[in-house]
Amino acid sequence: MKNYTLAVLKADKNNISGSFAEAIAFLEKNETNKLNAFFASDYKFIKKNEPEAFEKVKAFVEANRLQPLGAWWNDSTEEKISDENMARNTLYSQKFFMKNFSKVFRTGYGKKLTNPLAVEILFRSRINCYVEEDAEAKSEFYWLDTKNLNRILGTSTKVLNFKSIDEVTDADETITFDEYFHEFYNNLEDVDVIADIDYSESAKETDTEKLLLQNEVLDVVNVVKNGAESKIKEINKAWKALLSGYPCADEKAAALAKELEGVEACATDIFETTSETVELLALKKCCKNSDKVILRIRQTAPVSEKIIVKSKLLDACFWVDIEPYEIRSFLIDSEGVAVESNIIENIDI
Repeated sequence: MKNYTLAVLKADKNNISGSFAEAIAFLEKNETNKLNAFFASDYKFIKKNEPEAFEKVKAFVEANRLQPLGAWWNDSTEEKISDENMARNTLYSQKFFMKNFSKVFRTGYGKKLTNPLAVEILFRSRINCYVEEDAEAKSEFYWLDTKNLNRILGTSTKVLNFKSIDEVTDADETITFDEYFHEFYNNLEDVDVIADIDYSESAKETDTEKLLLQNEVLDVVNVVKNGAESKIKEINKAWKALLSGYPCADEKAAALAKELEGVEACATDIFETTSETVELLALKKCCKNSDKVILRIRQTAPVSEKIIVKSKLLDACFWVDIEPYEIRSFLIDSEGVAVESNIIENIDI
């Protein structure tokens, strides 16, 4: 392969607008320049606050001259967030890219991965390759394996020709991540190794969403049957409406209903609200050894409301300001005190 230059720019979180201005100037300076830059949350910031700049950015992405630093919503590692949040981190970024750029990106970029489940999550979100930032590497390319025997190609910023935009010269032939690895795959002799790789595929829905759905169903059953400080009782099969709006909802709802068949509890004991358009998305344990419970809600209408959320079985009652189509998550402790849960679950893409 040629000695391509991979120009990379990460946003200055104190001046995201300025970072995008630098990127646009770099791409406008030379029509052959290509850049890998910014995470999904940065693109959302520009879309919301500087729509004219976002239209320029979108045009560069569509022309394959600008590629996001997929597939995280923000620059995170599995050491800092839970497995579920990690899955949502990549799921929401790919959904944002599909919604705004009509495609997902196949190369991930971020900190070194040490958790096999992190690799599995990236694999399920259509990532074929992952660039580990400042990671030690014994070879130019290597395989990142998962506990399910899936794998993605790994590489390190230390072994490739990475440059910041102020280091790029006219002699550099810059390239996007996906283009670079697509060419790399095409030059591999071991075809069997990459038989399941398809860069032309345009994923509208990732397997990660189905994985999260499955986990949510299992968590709901565990919460309902095992309880938190014995405050959560089992629920009847009418509670299958919990899964409405999710992919595979009918199948999973039926499975949940069977698990909870024959028990006695009213839906309003678990959850009720003063809004007719806010629904419950998930009820689940925070983790195995915790008595805290996650309650996640969604506004299904294009309205902003101040509502009351109640759960008799959790002894919880609290006010919530919720925006159009917003998803909010709350941790409920054994005393019924509600605290806003992490931001990764509250993304409005």
